[in-house]
Parts: sequence; C-alpha cells; structure tokens
Amino acid sequence: EQAKMSLQDMFAEDLFGDGTADSGNAITGLGAMVEASGTYGNIAKGTYSWWQSYEENTAGALNEDDMRIAFNSVSHNRTKPELIVTTQTLYQKYESLVVPAYRTEDRRIADLGFDSLQFKGVPIIWDDYCTSGVMFFLNSEFMKLRVKSGEDFVWTEKREPTNQLVFTMLTSWIGNLTCNNCRHQGKLTART
Repeated sequence: EQAKMSLQDMFAEDLFGDGTADSGNAITGLGAMVEASGTYGNIAKGTYSWWQSYEENTAGALNEDDMRIAFNSVSHNRTKPELIVTTQTLYQKYESLVVPAYRTEDRRIADLGFDSLQFKGVPIIWDDYCTSGVMFFLNSEFMKLRVKSGEDFVWTEKREPTNQLVFTMLTSWIGNLTCNNCRHQGKLTART
C-alpha cells in the first residue's frame, strides 16, 4: 500500500512537470504540453502557431474575465475544456468569487458547503502538485496516457536477502502522456 501511494504521488508530481525530473525519466507532463513556446512532440511551437497552447502569464489576481478568455481561447468549434485544474489557493480564490453570486431557494442546501465548483459547466478541481499560480484548462479528447504493453506496473517475484528477514518486490511502468492538438489546452499563470 505504501508503494502504491508513493507511485500515485510520483505520477501526480510528474503530471504537472515538463519531463526533465528524475534525470529525464519522468513523464512529459502539462508543464511541457501546455505552453505557448518551446518544443513539444518535436514540433516547435514558435514556428507553428497552430501547435501553441493558450497561455496568459500576466501576473495578477485571478478574475472571471481572464478565466473566460482562457476558456474561450481553447474552445474551437464544438470542443471546449472538460476540466479545469489548479492549486488549492486559486480554487479557494475562485470559490470566493462565486459565493457572493450564489443564491438558493432551498434552505437545506444553504450552508454554502459546495462539493464541487464549475465554470461554464466545467468542473474545477485542485491538486497538491499543481504548479503554484497556475490554472489549467484541459481537453482530454486530445490527450492520452500511453503505456508500453507489459510494462503497466508489473511486479517482480519476491526477493529475500539471505541476511535479513524481509522481502522486496520491484515494479516498472513505461509510458508517457501525449497530446495530439495542443491548441485545445490552455493555462493562466502567475495568478494569486
């Protein structure tokens, strides 16, 4: 169970990274995928604007206008973000923006204990490992977690050292997070 929790934490941390952690053995996460510049999938975003993600990095307080622009900028034709992921701080900031506008007729649910928040009908969640000051607007239709066949957390047989009353088992996973259309992903950065 401890190994399982550790692997979940490692995956969550790598998900928000750029793939350079752990000597380059980490998955290529949102830090590389959702960028307006740099190279992703061997395609230079500066050369090919159709491959650029939306990125607004003007420092400032989180506000509804910036969220609306980001949401609309990554919405093309009938596609739109399906999930907004951010930090606990920005989640709570958005919650503070929503509460004054919240009204209810049903007094049984008037305790303001929201289970989940949404923006334009899209769920907003927070993650401990999300990069500070960042709010991601993600469309999973264009993302895939690819796993090498036979390498999806396969455990070895127990190994028992001759000089200890313990055993160890190793596990391996080989794969990567990929995106086939970066322009459907976006983020706000440097937000408070």
